[in-house]
Amino acid sequence: MNGLHPKIRNLLLHRFLYATCKCYHLEYQLLFLFLLYMRFDVAHPINSVRDVVYWSIFSLYTWSCLLVLMLTAVAYGMLLCHMHQRMPICHSTWQVFRTQELPLKFCLLTVLINLSYCNSCTYVSYLSKMDVNLDESLTSHYLVVSGVFCGLFHFLVEHCLRDCEIWPLPVVRQPETPFQKYWLKWPNIRLGLQKSVIPMLLLAVFYWPSWQLLGQVCWQLLGQACCLSILITAKLNDVKSIYGTLMLRKLPLTLRTETQHQELELPLIVALSTTSLHGFQLQVAKDFFDDMANTLNDECRHLFKLYELEHRHTNNWDIVRDLLLGRIKYFMDQLENCLAINKDPTVVKKPAKDHSKMRPLKRSPPKPKRFFSCRRQDLSNHPVCQPRTAIPESSLCLNNQLCRLDFIRQNKLLKWTSQKYLEHELSCGLSFIWLIQGLVCICMRSLKEDKHGILQADLGQIFQLLLDMERLLCSAEKFQEVPSVNLAQLLQATSRSINKLIFYFKPYLECIIEDEKLLKELQRRK
Repeated sequence: MNGLHPKIRNLLLHRFLYATCKCYHLEYQLLFLFLLYMRFDVAHPINSVRDVVYWSIFSLYTWSCLLVLMLTAVAYGMLLCHMHQRMPICHSTWQVFRTQELPLKFCLLTVLINLSYCNSCTYVSYLSKMDVNLDESLTSHYLVVSGVFCGLFHFLVEHCLRDCEIWPLPVVRQPETPFQKYWLKWPNIRLGLQKSVIPMLLLAVFYWPSWQLLGQVCWQLLGQACCLSILITAKLNDVKSIYGTLMLRKLPLTLRTETQHQELELPLIVALSTTSLHGFQLQVAKDFFDDMANTLNDECRHLFKLYELEHRHTNNWDIVRDLLLGRIKYFMDQLENCLAINKDPTVVKKPAKDHSKMRPLKRSPPKPKRFFSCRRQDLSNHPVCQPRTAIPESSLCLNNQLCRLDFIRQNKLLKWTSQKYLEHELSCGLSFIWLIQGLVCICMRSLKEDKHGILQADLGQIFQLLLDMERLLCSAEKFQEVPSVNLAQLLQATSRSINKLIFYFKPYLECIIEDEKLLKELQRRK
């Protein structure tokens, strides 16, 4: 966070604090539901509800306990944000995975178990304070174990995989609303019930032999454990959903420069200058494409605007063009480096020299299969020559086969590692799926909004760059042995963008494109 632009740092910090406040309000609701289930008396409903409201809202003990619970929720939210914003890691070897991934997974598991344990202990502590008639030792032990087991099961389901996605980008943006409290609804409870069924059943089967001695008390204990498991599972899902929803809210992007934009707006140049936050880059690219594809958005007019007094166009389009095309060229350079490394050096043969003017050399005589060595029996006798046994042909064949297998294994390992690096670069370039389409949307809107022809001079460069990127992605697709989802998405977005540009600028290609080779290639794709 220290190396970020102040606008980006303040925006992310504000959203994180906003999500933390909503999670704090969620804690009160979960505690109220648990105490209501434990303390509700059908004979005296009003008194029981009054006691629950007092203990869950107007108690200093509750405030201090929920403050501790919020620290665990904040730690979970910070880990989620870190995993969402970090750059993709190339797990080329097990050592890289062990040093880069396992410590983070261990921290996440520790935080989840600690969060579940603190929630269970806090809820159980209210049983003695509210005079609930149950065996405190047995109840507290089983409820704490059930809560911790829910946290462990949540980690196994949500975060145990190697390349699990934390927060997927929203397809449809919801309208922004002012600050509101987060209210727990029935779909959240139902989701917690569905995800807590398996851990509850597994724990019940494990404790079933000891429950047979309790009689009817075990069913009451099982009901309380079910209530606690549902609430803890719902909390873990809701905390993840709250932080994800608020961190992925639509960004206030603008195409104007830093000196022209308003205080609450985030310039695209500043947003794309941060290359250390992978999740933020994906969000910027997605919002940029949504704004450019929305015809009601008037940000494009700032690109093609003239100064009122000097009658010359602003530098907004030049800055955005250099930024987008520079990012695309850098990504293409990285792909070219990966493809250059991926070429198998053993396949490349040295060119044979021309020896046509030289006479052929005489072949050397074959080596004898058996040869003799001398050893002395004693000093008086002459050396006795005895034949030494030749190496069997089967041993030579086995040695050659082992060398050949080792050579093939090293080549396959080298190729597998190089494909991992290529897939890593494709994962880092997922933001170009939306950046390229957003650039194409600007070109399409220039037909109606660019009245001074500011963008026209750069169309040839844009066409050439997109065609080069398409060829590069096709070369990467031929190299990949296993189909890549990231490569397919990038190639599809690039091809669709080129076809869309050709469709809209088809009547003007001969006037816009000066390179004849490029013009023929574009006309061939019509």
